[in-house]
Amino acid sequence: MKFILLFLPILLWAKAPYPFIFNSLSDTLYTHLDGYKELLTLPYFKENCIKLQNHAKELELLKAEGYTLDADPKSSDINLYAKSLRSQKNKIKKTNHTIAHELTKLLKNKQYKILILLRDNPLDFIRTSQAVSFSVQAYQAPSPHNIDTLKQVALEGSLGILKEKLLFSRGKDKGLALCLNDIAAINYLMLQIDAMHSAKEYCKSLEYVRKLIEHSTASRNTCQYNSSYYELWDERSGPYRENTLKDLTTLCLE
Repeated sequence: MKFILLFLPILLWAKAPYPFIFNSLSDTLYTHLDGYKELLTLPYFKENCIKLQNHAKELELLKAEGYTLDADPKSSDINLYAKSLRSQKNKIKKTNHTIAHELTKLLKNKQYKILILLRDNPLDFIRTSQAVSFSVQAYQAPSPHNIDTLKQVALEGSLGILKEKLLFSRGKDKGLALCLNDIAAINYLMLQIDAMHSAKEYCKSLEYVRKLIEHSTASRNTCQYNSSYYELWDERSGPYRENTLKDLTTLCLE
């Protein structure tokens, strides 16, 4: 019995995911390490994020040091280990900032398939980021649960997703393909209206608004079995059909 009690702490240490020593401080760091390592399994992050790689290696060495101290604690080494843990706090913030920047860049470059792979990452700020949330939700029909996220995404990002969904639905779901054809056209026309308006080509922009109204009217029928698409894009294109039409009509006549 004494033998079992003597070796019980060693058995528990061997199975622990993280070191016991200073675990109230270190567990958060090593949770981040798990998230970083998962990111680095993807070629994009492995090839483009050298700082992330270096930081993951640094945390891995620190974690190994923690396990060593669990088995053989020495006061001098413990103090150095504690100091190293505290110094990691700011490094974690900087690395997370770098990752957030990369997520935004991936969304901007329409790398949705990479972002979707991050939906189960151990780190909350990655898993729940706008970039990952949108990429996951965009492959589903919009719903009351994701409408707010979709509204925040730039028109360029929305158009990329809609085109992919349109190509995927052709030959598989004719009704959805017809709906997405109109919705993608609305998205494209909104982009063109913005561009023409910025270039002060008001009459050309007015033509696009009229086409947008046509597709918006058509989408009411083509999206009758995919109504959440119609509801979302009817709301987003509303100001273009109403306010912009009035403004452009006046500007075009001047």
